Amino acid sequence: MKDSHIGSYGVIGLIVYFLLYSSLLSSLDITFAGMVMLVADPYSKAVAAMTINRLPYARTEEEAKNKMVYSRMNTKEIVICLLAGLLPFGWLFPDATYYIAVISPVVVWFLFTSYIKKKIDGYTGDCCGVIFLICELSFYLTILAIYHY
Repeated sequence: MKDSHIGSYGVIGLIVYFLLYSSLLSSLDITFAGMVMLVADPYSKAVAAMTINRLPYARTEEEAKNKMVYSRMNTKEIVICLLAGLLPFGWLFPDATYYIAVISPVVVWFLFTSYIKKKIDGYTGDCCGVIFLICELSFYLTILAIYHY
């Protein structure tokens, strides 16, 4: 993960991600898909941001590419992060049925952070990016399941 160039696995991962992303969104009504995107992005980023509170940074300051190690958020920063992530729900989803979609990104986040804790004993910026993308996809999958059933 120290190499800044994308490899073949990264390219394949992004292709699969964008195929899933476009497939999931195209199965929704266009107006509703727009609303879902406006909710999924900030919420998934808020969930992924909690990684720095759960895990230590995987490298020391000397090993880090940018020579920076992130510290945990304080209570005020956590509240602001969660409010920014959850605020679009009330604004765009008047039907509380869709609020259940809050659960799947948190479950995915917990499972993936547990996995990377075992593998590299912490997180890196690449891990945070992957966590965001898979949390977002899990959110879309949950919304799609509720939408069609």
